[in-house]
Amino acid sequence: MREPVEKLIEQYQKHIFAAAFSVCQNVSDADDVVQDTFLKYRANRPGWLMPKRPWACNVP
Repeated sequence: MREPVEKLIEQYQKHIFAAAFSVCQNVSDADDVVQDTFLKYRANRPGWLMPKRPWACNVP
């Protein structure tokens, strides 16, 4: 069975990347945004609770 963090990343990574790439227009920068998004989410939600999709748009 997968860990909650793996499930979270698998479920949202492509969506976050697409949104980041549409703004950055650079693969490397978009990858950095994806990583930063998950790190910030992790810092604010230690239990990695499964969120609803809009959370990714609200990560500062």
